Amino acid sequence: MPLESLASYITRLAQANDIQSMSGLVALLSLEDRIHSSTVGFFVDLPPVSFGALPEVAICSDARLLETTFYHLIRKFNRSPFPQPASRFLAASVAQRLRYCPVCLIEFGDYSLCWRFTMLTGCIYHLCHLLEKCGHCGQMVPLIVWPPKLGICPRCNGDLRTCPTSLLTAIERRYVFERHQELEFLLSSHPCDMQGEKVLQLLGQQLAYLRKTRQESRQDIAQTIKEPLYKLEIVESGDTMRRSGVTLQTYIKYAQYLQTPLFRLVSIGSNDEAVTVWDEGSSNRVKPQEIGEDEDELLAKVREAVEIIKRRGEPVTKTSVARILQTYPKAMYRFDSVKAFLEQAIGTPVRYNSNCAEEELLSKVKLAVEHLKLKGSPISQKAVARAACMNEGKLRHYSSARAIIDRAVEEYRARQLEQREEKLINGIREAIHTLKSNGETVTRTSVSREIHVGLKDLKLCPRAWVFLDQLVLAWHGKRTQGEEWELSPCVQEEAYDKKMRQVQQREETLIQQISAAAEELQARDVRVTKEALAGFLKVSIGKLKLYPRVRAHLDQTVKDAKEKQFNRREEGLLIRIELAVQQLEAQGKSVIARSIAELLHIPWNSLKYYPRTWVVVKQILSEQAERGVQSREARLVALVKSSVERLRSSGEPVNYRTVSELTGISVRTLRRRNLLLEIMEETPKNPL
Repeated sequence: MPLESLASYITRLAQANDIQSMSGLVALLSLEDRIHSSTVGFFVDLPPVSFGALPEVAICSDARLLETTFYHLIRKFNRSPFPQPASRFLAASVAQRLRYCPVCLIEFGDYSLCWRFTMLTGCIYHLCHLLEKCGHCGQMVPLIVWPPKLGICPRCNGDLRTCPTSLLTAIERRYVFERHQELEFLLSSHPCDMQGEKVLQLLGQQLAYLRKTRQESRQDIAQTIKEPLYKLEIVESGDTMRRSGVTLQTYIKYAQYLQTPLFRLVSIGSNDEAVTVWDEGSSNRVKPQEIGEDEDELLAKVREAVEIIKRRGEPVTKTSVARILQTYPKAMYRFDSVKAFLEQAIGTPVRYNSNCAEEELLSKVKLAVEHLKLKGSPISQKAVARAACMNEGKLRHYSSARAIIDRAVEEYRARQLEQREEKLINGIREAIHTLKSNGETVTRTSVSREIHVGLKDLKLCPRAWVFLDQLVLAWHGKRTQGEEWELSPCVQEEAYDKKMRQVQQREETLIQQISAAAEELQARDVRVTKEALAGFLKVSIGKLKLYPRVRAHLDQTVKDAKEKQFNRREEGLLIRIELAVQQLEAQGKSVIARSIAELLHIPWNSLKYYPRTWVVVKQILSEQAERGVQSREARLVALVKSSVERLRSSGEPVNYRTVSELTGISVRTLRRRNLLLEIMEETPKNPL
């Protein structure tokens, strides 16, 4: 049978050689102990670390034996083939007991690896359902039994080949055929097995494209297929570093929901075999020598890779350049010109306001905002980033994108406030009618209790609060005369405008007080926080947050104060670093980051949190390293010259070997640094 499982092959092998126990098979083939452990039901078809002597005994190659395991499926999804990570990836998709077709056992006489997957419910060869229990005793059957008996139930000794089964319907046949075709591709060897990272990225792009064409959100799909939202985000991003909890079942459910066979999406990665090193979407690595041995060619490729990264608005690093070139970072440092260019490019700060990248990002942000508006979903920076399928942190580098999002958030909050006020006004009107009909007194408290909204919450809605205030006053003024107490729209509008003018005046006063309080706290060298400002003004933070403009000014004031405090701390740290360097040089100690941090009594890693400080530290370390290299080179040259003079005075030949023996410097170092070049010119009679 095609795609025979490892459990079936081991059982047939043991049965043919009259091996009666798993320990005997392990001893004969030097197999791993985990095969006969208590987890045999699950681990038996996972790729082992080593097949031991099985290839020699069975006269079968390792590649053929790997086809009896889940190895190729695991590699297509760029997962580790080791037992524990592989078992976590396949846990929800693979059965731990035998699933079989009775007719296949008669015709082929072995177990298929496809039967292990629970999504396959039938046999495509005989169009019948797969059985999960013994048809004689109703018990589940282990994958391997001892003594080895293929197709025999170990509990009742019943022949599994004679168990009755039922035929598939027309709909079930189509479903089984698609699932079997999918499993055959995933379990078979394919060129894309070694391109797992690239396959995952292309797979995620295809799934995201299909979802967007159906105009569906990840949240709705996650609820339908009963998978956490973060898993779908990881699947679409194709992030191979952040894939915790994503299993094969997640990919299967997502693809089935979009009505697309998973194997067709996975095979896309193998149809693009002509991708060159200039493909921006490629992430698979090749051998270092495949990127070109010519220095000018490699430098041109590195330059273009750096331009690609800058257009994306991403930081230029050795890893990002190597990823585009599909090589290892060390392979790019073979030539001095390439190394110098990379050091200069990496040291140059990235400009996040690139016109091409910014225009593309702004269009994505606008479309995402419109999508959220049409859908009626809450608008925030996180929601826009998710709708645009981009990193939330990337939006912070673009002021124009932040401005669009801020305007959209303000409009959304205004619409929400208007809808809430309209709902509250209708509720207040009904509550007053109810109180009047019951003969109860109409007050703010009674109305608030009737609509189940606190007075503090009502104050957050100015129009509703003004409406309640004026309505209660009108009712108290005219209730004795039995007159109609409902206010006209004109009176309501006048009362609202008057209330809003009062609110604006109060906001202006609070804003001025907050600014003055921040200056006073800074003059006293007190940390400026929301709590400190509220305490200085003797006003609660909750009251300050009732006013939108005051809340925004409060946040900005605290942010500006933190930046000023950070800058002052950084300037003081720079002065202390200069003094520490002078002290180390005076003591004759090596100037390194750890020694500087020890004198400052701070962890050396904390220096990286101060951008200007870290740049200065790196510059100082670079200068010290350069001076150290020059000093060592000078000492080395002096040592070689003294040895040459000594050899001349003793009449011995001057060559690489004699100088190496006298100085203790290897011949390779002397040749590489050309330390005897001048000696060769001066003493032509002693060839080196």
